[in-house]
Amino acid sequence: MKKILNHICAILTLESLDSNEGSITITDAQADAIEAAIGNDKQTIDDLNSALSTLKAEKKSLEDEMAELKKKPADTTAHVVEDKHETKEQSDVADFVNTCSEAQSLYEMIP
Repeated sequence: MKKILNHICAILTLESLDSNEGSITITDAQADAIEAAIGNDKQTIDDLNSALSTLKAEKKSLEDEMAELKKKPADTTAHVVEDKHETKEQSDVADFVNTCSEAQSLYEMIP
C-alpha cells in the first residue's frame, strides 16, 4: 500500500512511501535527509526566536524612552514664527486683469 506523507515525501523527493504491514522502511540516506531537514528547520526556528527576542527588547526600550519623554514638559512654542499670510485667491478674470495692467505699465515704461 502506498502511503502519502506530504512533508516527508517532499524532503525525500518521492511521490509516496510503500507501507508493508503497517511499517515503512527508509534507507540510511533517506533518514539522513530527514534529519538534515529537521536540523535546518530547528536552526531557522532558533534564528527567528533570537530575532524576535531582539525586536521585543528594542520595542521595550523604545516604549520606556517614550514614557520618559511623556513625563517631561513639552517644548515651548515661543520660537515658532507664524509666516502664513492670509491671501485671497483671485479669480481667473481678476488675475488676467492684473496681468494686463502690469504688462501695460511695463509697456508704457519703454522709451
